[in-house]
Amino acid sequence: MIDWFKEKFAAIREKLKGWKTVIIGAVVALPLSLLEILQQLQMIDLNSVLPEPWGARLALVVSVAMILLRLITNTPVGKAD
Repeated sequence: MIDWFKEKFAAIREKLKGWKTVIIGAVVALPLSLLEILQQLQMIDLNSVLPEPWGARLALVVSVAMILLRLITNTPVGKAD
């Protein structure tokens, strides 16, 4: 059983070769970036830009559009051809 885990872990490490540092950097940077963005957005009155019901509606429309675009594309995620 332990050998099976070792083999799987080695296979995953091989597939991630060249990406491990980028992934760790993104995992560290993403929460810090989001925190900074949220702090900056607190200084803006978004209700003056988008009145109350429209902010949530806009987020919903964008989310549905992203899902539909993913469904109608025929290339794998991250591949150009």
